[in-house]
Amino acid sequence: PDTGAPDDTVDPATTLPTEPAVDPLEWGTCDDPEAEDDPDLECATLTVPLDHDDPSRGTIDIALVRYPASGDRQGAVLFNPGGPGGSGFDYIAQGGSVISQSLGLTDFDLVVFDPRGVDRSGGIRCVDDATQDRYLYNDSSPDTPEEETLYDEADDVFVDGCRANYGDTLGLYSTEATARDMDLIRRAMGDEQLSFLGISYGTYLGGVYATLFPERVRAMVLDSAFSPEGDTVEEQWSTQLVGFEEAFNSWAAWCQDN
Repeated sequence: PDTGAPDDTVDPATTLPTEPAVDPLEWGTCDDPEAEDDPDLECATLTVPLDHDDPSRGTIDIALVRYPASGDRQGAVLFNPGGPGGSGFDYIAQGGSVISQSLGLTDFDLVVFDPRGVDRSGGIRCVDDATQDRYLYNDSSPDTPEEETLYDEADDVFVDGCRANYGDTLGLYSTEATARDMDLIRRAMGDEQLSFLGISYGTYLGGVYATLFPERVRAMVLDSAFSPEGDTVEEQWSTQLVGFEEAFNSWAAWCQDN
């Protein structure tokens, strides 16, 4: 679900470490089931440090897919469709050509990735399937003792599972770390600057990237932004619903006038 909840803040004065070596991306035929139906799609994997400040702690593989430029190639646009926790890979694998054409990006490679901790990029699994099935779709207004117990236990079950499986590495699956992954993707694509399209949570991710690497931004479009002010989950949903309603009403009024 797209809660739009930021997981950290970034200090513009943060001093970044020396950039690690990055190999160029090797794009090839996709063997992922989601991408097999579109022969134009190309896939690649980029290995990045799990901890950007301490590369000795291991690595994580970032899964990427691109819909290549069909016109006079002008470069690449990196795209994040939202989250946190959403798969960018699936988004393009299921409709890359439509998105490229509808956004007028046929002269650019449209590149997306599963952020660290998501699906193909070292997807985090805090509990097993049976536990997830038991707690994930609880009644939010329990009216029996059993429903009340499940509702009360749910948060602790997931939190305890994450701590048990990942310990202190959980903090490494952050928006800042993902933004630093994006800069390694930029370098692996061979681009001096990044062109980025972010929607919903992607607007926050883009903002964090621009804060960390302002001189490396070529162009950035942020759509359906939210304000990362530390609202509760309930407040975030309410804000989003109000935005949906106002946007729909504006669209309906435009339809009537045209």
